[in-house]
Amino acid sequence: MQKKKTQKTEKKDSHSEKNSKRVGKEDVKKKKTRVEEGEIIGKKGEEKVPFWKEREATCSKFAGSCFAVFFLIIFVILLNTKWDSIGFLNDDFTKWLPFANVALGVSIATHLFLIFFSNKILRSAIQIPMDIMNIVSTFALYSIYPFDISSDFLNTLFKISLIFVIIATIIGLIVRGVKVVAAIAKTSTE
Repeated sequence: MQKKKTQKTEKKDSHSEKNSKRVGKEDVKKKKTRVEEGEIIGKKGEEKVPFWKEREATCSKFAGSCFAVFFLIIFVILLNTKWDSIGFLNDDFTKWLPFANVALGVSIATHLFLIFFSNKILRSAIQIPMDIMNIVSTFALYSIYPFDISSDFLNTLFKISLIFVIIATIIGLIVRGVKVVAAIAKTSTE
């Protein structure tokens, strides 16, 4: 009686081993088909973003940078030629205009660079000078304040919003800088 039980358990064990081998082979086949379908498998077997989604993200970044360059060029032209037709700007606007032109020029150059390069660390690092120039330009706008707004409430509100923009950009710059340093440290240790 006991021999029959041990024989049955041995048969079950050998049968389960065959099944586990089959499952293992099927898993390998599934991984191969997933790779053939476009999914990228990481070093340790973890799945990453499918390549078509990665390409889609790259395409959206490309389109976003192209649109930004187009918009910024039009904005620079309008800012330099039509500013005097805007009623609430005074002559002090010409003092701020060079700061704006430099900041917009750096932004255009940054977005042109981003069109051609998709490395995540490089993309973040190249945006740091753009953030710095945006802070300088916004601070100059706050300091010069070339606006003739009759309402004290709107003047105060606009100045507070400029301070908020400066603080938010500084925080974003710090976060971006920390991410770049962490990414560089992570790649250097690997």
